[in-house]
Amino acid sequence: MLKTYFEKAGVPWIYDAERPDVHATSSYNRKPKGTKFRNNYETRLATIRKNLSTMDDRILKYRTDRLTNKRQTIDEQQMVAVQKFLVAEATGSQYKHHSAAKARQAQR
Repeated sequence: MLKTYFEKAGVPWIYDAERPDVHATSSYNRKPKGTKFRNNYETRLATIRKNLSTMDDRILKYRTDRLTNKRQTIDEQQMVAVQKFLVAEATGSQYKHHSAAKARQAQR
């Protein structure tokens, strides 16, 4: 049918009419897909920059959390117990001194 149509139009039989839709959808003219690495490059770069901008705060928070959640060693437990005892002795002696002063004033 094409041959008869082109013959009537006076066009040589080897001529094929260009179809623009073939050029728009042809894989030959399409942009290459690219690799997974190249396609995600900008996204990964933005994520890395964001993480680097907040890294100092995150490191500080991580270190403080580790210190607060760390279990005390036996030496630290003994030191805390001794410190509590010494503080109790110091405050107790203040109360004793204070009550002794009140008793002396009551005797006067």
